[in-house]
Amino acid sequence: MNLREFCSNEERLSEKIAAKDLSLNVDQKVLGMPWHSREDQIVLRCRYRAKMKMTKRSISEQIASIYDPLGLLTPITLKGKQFLQELWKYEYDWDTPLYTEHQQKWENIVNDVDGFQMMLPRQVAGAHSACNLVLFADASCAGMATCAYLVSEHGSHLVTGKSKLPSLKDSPTVQKLELNALTMATRLSYSIHVALRHKVDIKNVLIMSDTEISLSWIKATKVEKLHGVLIKNRVAEIRRIVAEISTTVRFGYVKTSDNPADCGTRGVMKSELNGHMWWHGPSFISNDPETWHEESRLFTLPTEDCGEQVCLVAKTAEEPSVLLDWSRYNRLVSATRTMAYVLRFLHNISMRVREKLKERLQNTIPELCYMTSEPFITAVENRVALQVMVRHHQKTQYTSEQLKLLKQLNVREDENGF
Repeated sequence: MNLREFCSNEERLSEKIAAKDLSLNVDQKVLGMPWHSREDQIVLRCRYRAKMKMTKRSISEQIASIYDPLGLLTPITLKGKQFLQELWKYEYDWDTPLYTEHQQKWENIVNDVDGFQMMLPRQVAGAHSACNLVLFADASCAGMATCAYLVSEHGSHLVTGKSKLPSLKDSPTVQKLELNALTMATRLSYSIHVALRHKVDIKNVLIMSDTEISLSWIKATKVEKLHGVLIKNRVAEIRRIVAEISTTVRFGYVKTSDNPADCGTRGVMKSELNGHMWWHGPSFISNDPETWHEESRLFTLPTEDCGEQVCLVAKTAEEPSVLLDWSRYNRLVSATRTMAYVLRFLHNISMRVREKLKERLQNTIPELCYMTSEPFITAVENRVALQVMVRHHQKTQYTSEQLKLLKQLNVREDENGF
């Protein structure tokens, strides 16, 4: 195999590569991301492919055509996702042309996004350098967003972003959406910490939100005293994730005007995104966290009684009653004949007891009415004896969980109770 077209961001290394093996194109792609090798910068582009027909399918294709695995273009791609979600309310088929008003709205979104380009440095921190990981979370009725910044002596740089739209089926309050956004940020902090912990020295993880209600929820000492299942589950998840991060994790308050995740919840035009706070975060995060504004009120999560409470129920399984000692039989015919004699005995007993007890026996074992006084066991008696054994086996060997599964198969009892 003739390996050639090598490319490097290190000029001294490129000089040692033979000219015939060196790539002349400085614009490359690394894992699908455009990369300018000479400047060592990642190139972000936002271009919607033109479509002749505006349908829900074509718009989905246009939105998916923007490759943004790190969520760096979250503020500018959000409006397209919101518009696609809006189309579901109108119950469009996939290939049905859009109404004129929707076509015009989509054209405006495309004009606000198409043609955007931004170059970001590929390297945001030196190997094994001391860094802080700062994340911001925000939410509105239109969406939830979070963004993460790696802060080192060389400045602060956007590492990744993420957005999510609220469900159309539910109508949660803004406070609950803010808590969901805070949960997203906590999950993202764990993923970034795991990915970078052997490459840089993360000293602090700081997660900021502009809602004091959500911060008070996660600060609460007693999780079980919080109202609402969703709130309890989210707070418990946040605390569980924080416990798995080896670095100290602190939460704090940030003003909406200083929250870069805010633009990820409402979307911005391409003209607004150039030079936006989204790329490097607010200026104060470059300082030591101990010198941040007093209103940040950084805190760690309480450790006392913050775990999940697990209730255990002990259940003693009852041993099923044994109808016959099966170890004494090697043939079904022999066991059936023995059961027939047992039924004959019970039938004879029932004829000599009080009427009330007789009815109870016959209701419990309806096959007793088939028993006779013949010198030998009849075919009918053998058949009903087998029925009694099968019914007893089904009642004692099948658990309630197994019976629930059988109901899904539309299994029903017949007239004999099988």
